[in-house]
Amino acid sequence: LIGGKTKDGTERQYLYNLIFRNAQRLLKLINQLLEFRKIEIGAVELSIRPGDMVKFLNDITNLFRSQALQRNIQLSFHASESQIMTAFDYDKIEKVVFNLLSNAFKFTPDNGKISVELIQNGSGSNPGDHSGMNGTRFIRIIVKDTGVGIDKEHIDHVFEKFYQVGEYQRFSSGSGLGLAYIKELIEIHGGKIAVSSTPGKGTSFNVFIPIITIDDDAVSYKTRDTGSLATENTPLESDFKPGDPLQEPTVYTPAKVDDPAVQKVDTILIVEDDADLMNYLGKILSEYQILLAKNGLSGYHFALEMQPDLIISDIMMPEMDGLELCRKLKSNIITSHIPVILLTARSLIEQKIEGFEIGADEYIEKPFNDSMLFARIKNLIDSRKKLRERFLNDFVLEPKDIKLTSADEKLIHNVILLIEKNLSESEFNIDEMCKQFYLSRSHFTRKIKQLTGLSPIELLTSFRLKRASKLLLQGKVSISEISYMVGFEHPNSLSRAFRKEFGMSPSEYVEKNKSHTEI
Repeated sequence: LIGGKTKDGTERQYLYNLIFRNAQRLLKLINQLLEFRKIEIGAVELSIRPGDMVKFLNDITNLFRSQALQRNIQLSFHASESQIMTAFDYDKIEKVVFNLLSNAFKFTPDNGKISVELIQNGSGSNPGDHSGMNGTRFIRIIVKDTGVGIDKEHIDHVFEKFYQVGEYQRFSSGSGLGLAYIKELIEIHGGKIAVSSTPGKGTSFNVFIPIITIDDDAVSYKTRDTGSLATENTPLESDFKPGDPLQEPTVYTPAKVDDPAVQKVDTILIVEDDADLMNYLGKILSEYQILLAKNGLSGYHFALEMQPDLIISDIMMPEMDGLELCRKLKSNIITSHIPVILLTARSLIEQKIEGFEIGADEYIEKPFNDSMLFARIKNLIDSRKKLRERFLNDFVLEPKDIKLTSADEKLIHNVILLIEKNLSESEFNIDEMCKQFYLSRSHFTRKIKQLTGLSPIELLTSFRLKRASKLLLQGKVSISEISYMVGFEHPNSLSRAFRKEFGMSPSEYVEKNKSHTEI
């Protein structure tokens, strides 16, 4: 059961696969911690055997081709020789390269570049070499990306256990073990690892591995351990299938598409860079129309264009994190009214305070309870609808008692003043209103409709008719005079609009409400 609805076998299988993949990730993290312990007590040995390092690294790189294609990332592999024969521990080098490539993909935006280069450097005593291999012949593996980069103050700490680096910490929910782990594996192999980075331009990891002569009597050819302990960043086969919801734009609609009521279904924008969580949220919230965005930047543009009824956003994402997304949404007059729920795996009180200070409506920690999420979503959407109804009922008054965000309150206040000022101008229309607020017609229409439930033209007409009804009950001027005072070109136009709005003519309205005006 998901969201109170029975799912068919296909959707149940999806959930089973989701549980299985996350259990795999948890198992791999546990194994990694156990491997760290084995390294600390000296219980890890090399299991080396001869092989062609060029073919080995090319095969690993090719495993990332589908992900590169999906995200339009230019992935390349280059080797200084067509074949480099040496003896090495297949399992450990595989973990090192997988981890570095996974990190590169995690922190490189779409349309970026990632390269793997293999160089047989000869001697580490080369003056231009920074490997620190002390004259040992070695090969160098370079994994380079055009990602977010690492600030200078963090470079010396990137290989420390549990250390999460600057921008990396904002975008990742990892454990901070990956780089520390591969450093240990490389050093067990007698090698070194170095990193260079420029914030905003990319990062380059250089791995130096000693060349072991294949006919060396000292080489021990142990059987490779088939129980591979992959790192936390090792990609699972199912992570990179074509058709993942990371392709934009993606929309989930409720099942009964032909039902006219679907047109009134509330829309939720989910901003999440984890494909599994994004897909899961899209499925459990199937009673809503769902829009999907894979990072804050895409989510912001979606919000501007689509004007959803509610936004659910993760905090740690590439390109623009959830806090910055919320800040931009709440400070923009076009999107300031949209409720925002922030999701995070971190429970720091400072982060929660920052979220609320920039206007977040809810803050939910992962893992979350589905029922709790449903309840909060429903409450926020219902509150917005009640606010809209209350606003319409009190529209002829100043909105001082209506609790809106400051940007919304200012907009509505100014709309009221503008309509009041131009009430008698029959040619006053939506285009004139848009010019006053420096908004496009589409953005202004969506904003006003979200706040009031009416289009700007409907709102203008409603205001004129409500003002006309007050003037009629005062009985001081004729219907003809009132029609011109509230912007109708002819009394007949007022009568038709009045009947449509109140279900009766102006004279019938006066007669019906006469008792309320008599002293």
